[in-house]
Amino acid sequence: MISKIIGIIGTGNMGGAIIDGVMSKGIISPENLLLTNRDIDKANRFYDKYKTPVMGAEEVIERSDIILIAVKPKDIDSLIPILAKYNNKVIISVLAGITIDYFRNNLDAGIEVARVMPNIPSTISKGVVSISYSENTSDESREVIDTIFRSIGEVYNVEERMINISTGLSGSSPAYMFLIIDAIAKVGIDYGMDRSTALNMVMDTMIGSAMFMRDNLEIEADTLVSKVTSPGGTTIEGLRVLDEKNVLAGISSAIKTVIEKSFSMERKD
Repeated sequence: MISKIIGIIGTGNMGGAIIDGVMSKGIISPENLLLTNRDIDKANRFYDKYKTPVMGAEEVIERSDIILIAVKPKDIDSLIPILAKYNNKVIISVLAGITIDYFRNNLDAGIEVARVMPNIPSTISKGVVSISYSENTSDESREVIDTIFRSIGEVYNVEERMINISTGLSGSSPAYMFLIIDAIAKVGIDYGMDRSTALNMVMDTMIGSAMFMRDNLEIEADTLVSKVTSPGGTTIEGLRVLDEKNVLAGISSAIKTVIEKSFSMERKD
């Protein structure tokens, strides 16, 4: 169990997912998890659920060893004057576009900072979480932070530049996967299958395919595809249409656009 006092500023979707993750897995005791939110009712629902203390933002910052910030990126500037009064804290940021240098330029240059990119499946503890640390972050702090985020998914420690790459690969890509699943299922529905059966069949197929690919990482994708296709068969005809429609090129282009947009949104000051 983590002995550090963790303060969470922002108890919306992602902040709430982290609270549920650490509490459901017994990683932090309720009294060591301090919460605040602009809409206090959103924080109080976790007091009702877990008896985690709720208080004002400055009190959370003052009393905590580690501050996890999960507010909207536009709201971070208003927190800086308060954070500046307590420069000995470790900062965890789940704010899109806010760099490690932003905190080091606005607070103490030696402050320990973790920049984190979770994705939407993190809200059901099935997420992918990319974490980049400032070079001076201690091993102790890294272990605590990794432990917190392992409660909501798979953790990948990456250099900071890769946070923007992760946004394309795991942060935004669930949106495309939702659409792909829906598009495939709708074909089944059009041919007379009920919606629930069609959706579950496609989702189970995507999950199974991902697990099969994970068990065969040493095999190239083209070789895996060949295991499903046969000359003159059904799959190869579908692949021909995907090629004609440039579907894969379109997906690659979408991911690249997300990554470039992520780099353009970064704030260092």
